[in-house]
Amino acid sequence: MFLVVAVAVIELLAFEFSALIGLPIGLLAGIAVAVVILLKHNDVSDVLRWVAAALAGFGYGITVTFAATYVNLVDIQFETRLAIGVFAGVLALVLAVFQGRQG
Repeated sequence: MFLVVAVAVIELLAFEFSALIGLPIGLLAGIAVAVVILLKHNDVSDVLRWVAAALAGFGYGITVTFAATYVNLVDIQFETRLAIGVFAGVLALVLAVFQGRQG
């Protein structure tokens, strides 16, 4: 959620230092979503838990690819990063569905 909100705010604002506003707003949105998920995780439907797992998997996939590129382990294009994030999200969704069906 942090990435989605931060990028949306940065792109919507048309001035040079929009990241100074977008990043803190994204951070607050991410923290708010994390708190809500932690408090209400067991009370929501299975579908919402699966969606939360898929979004978290996507975020982890994107974060890992950015980190690997940042420390010069690999040179990954943006489209490849996005594909890795989508793959991680789908994998997290499949695992969450499988775990939900088991227990």
